[in-house]
Amino acid sequence: METVSFVGVTTSQSASMRMFPAWAEELGLGDVQLVGKDLPIHAERHRYREAVQEIKGDEHNRGALITTHKIDLFEACRDLFDRIDESARLTGETSCLSKRDGLLCARATDPVAAGKALRDSGELHSPARGGMPERFPAKCEAVRRRKRVPYQESRT
Repeated sequence: METVSFVGVTTSQSASMRMFPAWAEELGLGDVQLVGKDLPIHAERHRYREAVQEIKGDEHNRGALITTHKIDLFEACRDLFDRIDESARLTGETSCLSKRDGLLCARATDPVAAGKALRDSGELHSPARGGMPERFPAKCEAVRRRKRVPYQESRT
């Protein structure tokens, strides 16, 4: 059976686990299963590297979804990726690992999804009218350079 890894903190509680079978069917992915890989927040570097090496080396694993660990995993494993898309390079994070022709590709899909949501809502001008895409690299660089605030779990 083919798999897609899901790197998070409490993956079994995520809606993605419940939704994945429907997504897989809709996308025509065939017999594929989402497999959770739980790591503590700000895990040790070697844990991220082990997870990515396992994904990369498993011929039946198609890639991974990454949630809480987007920045830490990217920083720990940058040298393990065969390709890094521009959004991942600019933001210094990855939310999606995919495999194509034996290569492991790191992608940052949040900027694409956010841009689409803003365009669909009318809050963002289209690229042809001078919208976000032209300013995106500078904005990403500014965000990447800021000091990161540690993640704190909600106690409510």
